[in-house]
Amino acid sequence: YNLGLSLEYDLALNANSGKQRLTFDTPSGQGRGYLNLSAKWLFTKKLELEFIAKDLLVNRRESKTFTRELRMTYIQNF
Repeated sequence: YNLGLSLEYDLALNANSGKQRLTFDTPSGQGRGYLNLSAKWLFTKKLELEFIAKDLLVNRRESKTFTRELRMTYIQNF
């Protein structure tokens, strides 16, 4: 089987957990860090399908849920 699983955690030490007015360049974390998960399946020699779940701890203040992505990749070597 051509399966891959990835789990990553970012402490987000530069994200602010305090209550302050948010601007464009203000960090928007809540102090929990960022947990991401992905599962990848290479189902032919040139095609892979990947499911990605980002910010599983819902650290961003402006988010109510985590982000989900589905990615299909075509691989070609030259």
